[in-house]
Amino acid sequence: MKDKQEEEMQSMVDLVAVYTLTNIFLHQQQQQEQQEAHHQSDSTWEGQTEKQASSQSI
Repeated sequence: MKDKQEEEMQSMVDLVAVYTLTNIFLHQQQQQEQQEAHHQSDSTWEGQTEKQASSQSI
């Protein structure tokens, strides 16, 4: 049987892993959006609404 401390350690490790992965994912999303915004600096109104729709679907 695992002791309580070991279980708590494991759940901490899991939390940190999830937190790290989430941070990495969000950071990549931000970079991607910045690049798209840079490419579409003279973008059409249609492109803007399309981007909003895709960001809401996440």
